[in-house]
Amino acid sequence: MKQTLSLLALLGLAVLSSVAFGVDQDATSDSKGPASAGVITGRILFEGEKPKVKPLTVAAAQSVGCCAGGVAVDDQDRSLLIGEKLGIANVVVSLKVKDAKVKVSEKPVVYNQTACRFEPHVLVVPVGTTVSFKNSDRCVHNVHLYAFQNSGFNRAVPEGKDTKGTFKRAESIKVSCDIHPWMTGYVVVTDATHWALTDAKGSFSLKGIPAGTYELQVWHEKLGKAKTEVTVTAEGTGEPIELKMAPKKPRTRRRK
Repeated sequence: MKQTLSLLALLGLAVLSSVAFGVDQDATSDSKGPASAGVITGRILFEGEKPKVKPLTVAAAQSVGCCAGGVAVDDQDRSLLIGEKLGIANVVVSLKVKDAKVKVSEKPVVYNQTACRFEPHVLVVPVGTTVSFKNSDRCVHNVHLYAFQNSGFNRAVPEGKDTKGTFKRAESIKVSCDIHPWMTGYVVVTDATHWALTDAKGSFSLKGIPAGTYELQVWHEKLGKAKTEVTVTAEGTGEPIELKMAPKKPRTRRRK
């Protein structure tokens, strides 16, 4: 039986999930756990009428040097990507397996600034990772990190250069370029042992999960975060998860 849940109903029950776009960042290949392990699969769907998303404002004067001659900067707003059958992209889905070990890359993980966009839009890395914010464009960028648990910074990055940061605590960090204000992305620093990003159809897969019951954590930059319980059987299988996320309702102030 599929689990089809509404975000609005789940917040009070601590049940929900999240998504990511186009980049396979399944972390299970880097984690070391029991050999007998299964797979958790599912989809994250948008609940309600699909919203209209306006293109980003890209000023011609600010975009000089972003792309090769005659090529326009991609103005797609990636903050809420809803695809086929209302699947949500760019949701981070994660869980923790007791005693599983995560291998942190010895080399810096590259977060690229190319064609005046951050690629990928959402980058997921384990705690302890060093990230290289690379400038692949023919113009100057800056990297502005809005961090709270880690050390944030705002540094200029000349053409062909990079700047590095090491992240020792879990949090979702917004990244922007003040020179090109349409440029935003996220570095999600996770203390989970297994994680994945949902694809353009809202699908995800967590591999290498031992039999047991787990708390599945989800995060999306616009739709927030929540959690649900999932079970992997001794045969390594579990029911596919289908979760729905809805925009948060604005709080209304009651009159006294």
